[in-house]
Amino acid sequence: MNIEESSLNYQRLVTHIRYFAHRLFVGELVENDDDTLFEQVKAAYPRSYACVCRICGYFEKKYYARITKEEQMYLMLHISRVAKREGS
Repeated sequence: MNIEESSLNYQRLVTHIRYFAHRLFVGELVENDDDTLFEQVKAAYPRSYACVCRICGYFEKKYYARITKEEQMYLMLHISRVAKREGS
């Protein structure tokens, strides 16, 4: 997929990843006990969810870090926006 790096959705994804990485490494990941919204986003964007699962697997293997469902949800939303705008 060709990604338009000047697009607003791409810039939002990059910004989110920067803050996500910071939260991950300082141990301040966003967490919410209500999984309802996560499940809705997961169902709405299965390809983004698959991508996020791979990202989570990488962080678990490389850094022994568990990514919260809340963080996964935000990643799914940003990834789906970039993918949709880029025609994937």
